[in-house]
Amino acid sequence: MRNTEKEKLMEAVFGKNAKRRTFDANDFVSGSTSDLNAILKKQSEQINEMMKESSFTQEDYEKLKKEIEQDFGVSLDENQPLVPVSKKLLMNNQEAESLASEVKNEFSGQDAFVDALCDALRKPFVLKTDSSQPLFKICLCGHPHTGKTEILIQFLTKMTQSGYLNAKLTGEIDLSRYDAMELDTLFVQDVYAALNKGDVVLFKNVHLIEPATLSCLQNILSDGKLPLKKRYLSNKGQLQETGNTLTSNAIDTLSFAGEGIVVVGDVPLSKLRDLAGMNLMKCFDDVIETSEFTSESLKNAAEKKLEALKRRCEELNLLIEVDESCVLKLVNDYRKETGLKGLDDQVESWLKALLQLKIDQHLEDVASLTLCVNENEVQVVLNQKTSELLKNENDASDAMEKQVLDELNEIVGLDEVKKYVLSLKDHYRIQKLRAQRGLKTNAVSMHMIFTGNPGTGKTTIARIISRYLKAIGILSSGQLIEVTRADLVGRYVGHTAPQCEKVIESALGGVLFIDEAYSLYRGKDDSFGLEAIDALVKGIEDHRDHLLVILAGYTKEMQEFLTSNSGLKSRFPNVIEFPDYTAEQLLEITKSIARSKQYVLHSECDQMLLEYYEEVQRNHAQVAGNGRLARNLVEAAILKQSGRCLEDESAALDELRAEDFELKGVI
Repeated sequence: MRNTEKEKLMEAVFGKNAKRRTFDANDFVSGSTSDLNAILKKQSEQINEMMKESSFTQEDYEKLKKEIEQDFGVSLDENQPLVPVSKKLLMNNQEAESLASEVKNEFSGQDAFVDALCDALRKPFVLKTDSSQPLFKICLCGHPHTGKTEILIQFLTKMTQSGYLNAKLTGEIDLSRYDAMELDTLFVQDVYAALNKGDVVLFKNVHLIEPATLSCLQNILSDGKLPLKKRYLSNKGQLQETGNTLTSNAIDTLSFAGEGIVVVGDVPLSKLRDLAGMNLMKCFDDVIETSEFTSESLKNAAEKKLEALKRRCEELNLLIEVDESCVLKLVNDYRKETGLKGLDDQVESWLKALLQLKIDQHLEDVASLTLCVNENEVQVVLNQKTSELLKNENDASDAMEKQVLDELNEIVGLDEVKKYVLSLKDHYRIQKLRAQRGLKTNAVSMHMIFTGNPGTGKTTIARIISRYLKAIGILSSGQLIEVTRADLVGRYVGHTAPQCEKVIESALGGVLFIDEAYSLYRGKDDSFGLEAIDALVKGIEDHRDHLLVILAGYTKEMQEFLTSNSGLKSRFPNVIEFPDYTAEQLLEITKSIARSKQYVLHSECDQMLLEYYEEVQRNHAQVAGNGRLARNLVEAAILKQSGRCLEDESAALDELRAEDFELKGVI
């Protein structure tokens, strides 16, 4: 009964094509809204009369109104003007300028980007648009952490509050997540979910996109649709394959009609054109690039963040004065790889320290204090007493440095390598002092090549270097990303460059360690390997201030590898040779490994192992494994000692004897 009445009512209100009728921006051209209001007002009165004459209750009527509002985007409230509840049509110049001004007040340093994005988002609300196509197609690009996504979200939020959009939440899709095998499953499901979340779909990390995914994105932008290779039904917000089932409700295409599309890449426009290709770039209505922050814009941003800090402190009953030196510290500590987020994190650490100070000092009442910076250390002045605000953080860095140095000192041999590692701190301290005194700093390339036979400690030293440089402040995060050829070289044409970019992105702020780096070059015919080397050289140059790369491999092979690209040798001036261990050093390593496993070597083992190691290193050093050989010997001895201890209950459980070591046939 209700379905029949509903169909009659819809036909009466919207005509014979009511089932197919939908509204879009073109239906509400300037001057026609009042006419539409009058028509809908009259139809509302007819609905009331029909309700009185039919068997509908008031509850049925309210349900019907909601269904019509959902289906047609039109309000039938008698006490309100009958206007579309979906999208406004017009955004005049005054509204646009006001919107852009609000965003600029919240985000400093990207005024030109804000104005350009405002114009791009405004177009559909000024011009007539094809309702079968996306509402807008915008590409945002520029260096990481320059505010692209944050500014976009601010715009969308304010446009939703003003009624231009129905929902501020955007469906976000990370384009770097998918490979060719996942396009028909994970990618399709994610796109479908994103389309149901709001008026705008956000595609992130287009600079890391796989070629197969790039083709799908190009279809979406050029046609406004994503054809599906399989047929689906919608089930609780998810797509479910229909298989061989025949159904009229099957979904074989995902449409972006009326949806806004924003694609974001964390690289400059010139680089994005190379990575994504001109065919994709031509699909956008607008391509907008953020600019690098100037000293003035960074200063403005720092001042706003410190003003926000003061407001948050007031909520804690802390009235703080912020010295100009705090602004200068934020500006000087700015790093491209962390962008404004790095400044946010730094200010957040100050707030946490102030909260801890309030707790430690039992400051129950309103307290006044001053925040300042002296010799690059953040200090707080309270009751005319000055103390370090981030003392605990500095202590933690000192503790980390001491721990790393202790580990370095425990390593057997490698004296020249240790000297080089320690010299890095001296250079960093001098450059820091020069910056504080207003002198020009000299960035010295720290990229390294570790050469030597297997087991000589190359990977171990790389791990220590990453943590050491983090402890002394050279690296922002200090992670070690260890990769080989398989992690850098793609499986098909066009796959290698994005693959290398992903790896480099993951290592920013830390160390990228490429073991057996010479395997990247297998001759002039190895196009994939040469592409990886080219991408690596470019990545090193693009991120020279935020990345340390260490290449490792055999001495001879690494010398040949350096000839594969003319830019390699100049970018890796620090070649460090890891010598083979002597027999005495291998014996010391053996004892150290045993101690780490809570075992000791009986004195009878010393001479036997020395003679064995001398023979091995004299004739088989290149293949024996050096430190790995010692580790293998200890682990094999522990297994044999276990059997011996079971047979002899009086045997010491923590002692390894000569009979536990089988030295023949190990190499």
